[in-house]
Amino acid sequence: MSQDLYNETHVIICRVLGRQHNNPLEDTPWPLLERLIRSDRPQVLDVGCGRGASSLAWGRRGARVIGIDPSEAMIAEARRRQEADPQGLDVTFRIGQMEDPSLQGPFDLILVHDVLCYAPDRLAGLSRALGLLGPGGILSLTDYHGNPGIPAVDAVSRAWGIGDPWPLFRWEAVLEDLEARVLMLSDTTWRYRAHWSALIDRLEARRAEVENQVGRPALEAFAAQAKAILGAVDTGGFGHLWAVLERAP
Repeated sequence: MSQDLYNETHVIICRVLGRQHNNPLEDTPWPLLERLIRSDRPQVLDVGCGRGASSLAWGRRGARVIGIDPSEAMIAEARRRQEADPQGLDVTFRIGQMEDPSLQGPFDLILVHDVLCYAPDRLAGLSRALGLLGPGGILSLTDYHGNPGIPAVDAVSRAWGIGDPWPLFRWEAVLEDLEARVLMLSDTTWRYRAHWSALIDRLEARRAEVENQVGRPALEAFAAQAKAILGAVDTGGFGHLWAVLERAP
C-alpha cells in the first residue's frame, strides 16, 4: 500500500470529514463473519488496517486482534483511536505487511479489505493469507474488478497507485482454484459508489474547513482521487467485490 497516499494529510482529511472506515463496506460484513467463525474468542488479523476501525470493532466483540499497515500515519491514528476507547481492547497495531515473515498464524479470521490491489502479485497475497488461517478459518476479501483499457478505469489505477483491476470472471476463476471453499462472492459496487458519493458530498460541505487544515492542493488532490472512482464506476467498467472463503477444516 502506498505510504504517499495514506499519510498524515489523508488522516486529517478523514478526521475532519468524520470518515470512520477506509473500506466502503464499513461494518456490513461483521454479522455474517461472526456467524461463520468457529471460536468464541477469535484471533483476528486485519491486513491494511488503516486507521483501525475494523480492528477496534472486532476488539469490542471480544477478539484478539493484530492490525498491520505499512503507513506510519495510519498506525499512529489507529493507536490514538484505541487509546480513546474505554474498553481496554486486546488489539495490537503495528507497522508491517502480510508478507512479513514474523507474522505467524493461525488466525480464525483474516480481513484483506481493499489491499491486494496494491500487491505486486495478487495470487501470492491470497496464498499467503490462506496460509495464515487455521483449519476452518475465514478469509474476508474485498477488492476491485474492472476492465483495464477504459480511460476512466486506468485513471483510477494511476490516481491510487493500484494494479490493473481483474475482470469479475477472472476473480471467479481464481477464487474457485484456491484451496479454500468460496462461501460467498458478491458484487458490492452499489455500496462502493454510495460510500464515495457521500464522502464527496461531505468534502464539498466542509471544503473551507478541510482546506484550512491541509491546504488547497491536498484538498483538490483528494477530491480528484474520489471523483476518479465515481467516474470509473459510472462507465460500468469498474466495480467492487466482497468474497468470503473458508479454509478446509
